[in-house]
Amino acid sequence: MDVRGKLALVTGGSDGIGREIALQLQAAGADVIVTGRSVEKLQAMAALGFGTIAGDLSTAAGVDAVVGGVAGKPLALLVNNAGVGSEYELDDVATLDSAALCIRTNLDAPIALCTRLLPKLRAQPEAAIVNVTSGLAIAPRAGGSIYCATKAGLRSYTQAIRHLLKDSHVRVIEALPPVVETNMTAGRGGKKMSAHDCAAEIVHGIRTGKSEVNAGMVGPWALGEEIQNNYHRLINVRTAKGWEHQVKNEPGLNLIFERKWRYRTGDLLGTSWADDFIPNAGFRLGNVFTYANAGFEVRLGYRLPGDFGTNLIRPTGDSNPQIRFPFNVFAFAGFDARAVAR
Repeated sequence: MDVRGKLALVTGGSDGIGREIALQLQAAGADVIVTGRSVEKLQAMAALGFGTIAGDLSTAAGVDAVVGGVAGKPLALLVNNAGVGSEYELDDVATLDSAALCIRTNLDAPIALCTRLLPKLRAQPEAAIVNVTSGLAIAPRAGGSIYCATKAGLRSYTQAIRHLLKDSHVRVIEALPPVVETNMTAGRGGKKMSAHDCAAEIVHGIRTGKSEVNAGMVGPWALGEEIQNNYHRLINVRTAKGWEHQVKNEPGLNLIFERKWRYRTGDLLGTSWADDFIPNAGFRLGNVFTYANAGFEVRLGYRLPGDFGTNLIRPTGDSNPQIRFPFNVFAFAGFDARAVAR
């Protein structure tokens, strides 16, 4: 999406990740309106050339204020970034109000804004919705059950409306930040990603048309050890060992090459049954993986698809084109060997 000259609305845009997203969108040429609860922070953003809307998104009046604040304006980009934590405790009924506020802010408000502002977005030749969820939507933390649940709910909602809008010119993007250095995480220890770096990945994803932005790092700052072992504690199994061999904090760069060949024997006995043999060879070169690989796949089935085998799970996905008949079925087996240097 080319953001130049387009109007963007960033909720929670006066602080933290939202403020950085607003600043970087403005630097890229967008006109940006931010929302927030702090009058002082909104005034500071106004002094930097931003439009501002005061509103508490945990209330219906706050949502109304945001919708009214963009009335009659050509909104092209909605960034649902505003979020709050919760002091909910499972054994403390008094914390249910905190849970309800978190749900209203993190889940109800984005749903309401997507629904009420969609007609404005549809009116533009190019538009996008960005819902900021969290890595905790996938790997929840026991100490933040309500916050994690709201982000998991927003992730599911985002995936659903992406499908509903797939034939429109409104793109739906999910951003999944790791633990980021903000006021919300000020009391937490451990390594954290800077709000600036997190926002840079989100804005890059908006500008390059990504459907998901997995903001993060390579190395201990990616918090892989914490996420894996906290999940192990959650399900009451032993924590993982070997994290002392993790790569150091650094950008992850990898050059990937793979070549496949396909040999088909033709239809068997003049029927639609056939088999094929698909060898492959390639390499990965970089600071995340460095290895050479070779392998093959064999398939036998009815109306074999005219492609290069099943999709592989790998860091970059698989560019294998899918050419399908109306119906086909086949069995397959594969083998892949790697000579690993890193």
